[in-house]
Amino acid sequence: MDKDPKNDLKISASLVWSPIGFYQQIFLWLIAATIPAIVFLFYSINPIKYQSLYRWLTRVGGLFALENLVLDLILGLLVGTLLSFLFLLLEWLISHIKGESPTERLSRQDELIPQTPVQRRWAFAINLSASLVEEILFRAYLFMALITLWNHWLWAALLLSAIFAFVHTNMQQMSATVWIFITSLILSYFTVTRQSLIMPWGIHLSVNLMNLFIFPKAAKVFFHES
Repeated sequence: MDKDPKNDLKISASLVWSPIGFYQQIFLWLIAATIPAIVFLFYSINPIKYQSLYRWLTRVGGLFALENLVLDLILGLLVGTLLSFLFLLLEWLISHIKGESPTERLSRQDELIPQTPVQRRWAFAINLSASLVEEILFRAYLFMALITLWNHWLWAALLLSAIFAFVHTNMQQMSATVWIFITSLILSYFTVTRQSLIMPWGIHLSVNLMNLFIFPKAAKVFFHES
């Protein structure tokens, strides 16, 4: 019997939570390090012509303030946990409105849940890295570039969130796109109000870990399904 080539390309926990996922993180960190280096190089060559690039670099640098590191991280983890439970409640309400099984609705992404101790260790390490590097690429680099195009940060946040949700669609499936979009708006809000990436990183990390490690088991307990 011939193998279905689509199955070979299907994203699974064994593929994502593995050295392959780790190598992907290394690649993203290289991109994150290269972008400001290139910007600074252009500015060094012609400071007058590339003043706008330097202002962008200054805005980005300001987001790495660590004065309130512990407080912002704790607040981020708490907000992310509350946000995750809110989305869980909304999914439960939607399942009842549509007459679906809550557990079945919440199990749509079970193929991405780490199943073994090794996969769980990879999942934790990769999400620790991914949540931070994504905040740098999206909330620091892209958001700080878009925010100058409008007279209010919200318009930049809306465009950024649409891009952020689209990028995650292949991993999260279309049904979760709205939650990702809303989460991105909240991350953008705290990036502006706190002038730091620490709290958005904490929220991002908390949401990821809750969805991977807590909700898969909690859903079965809460909804009394095996």
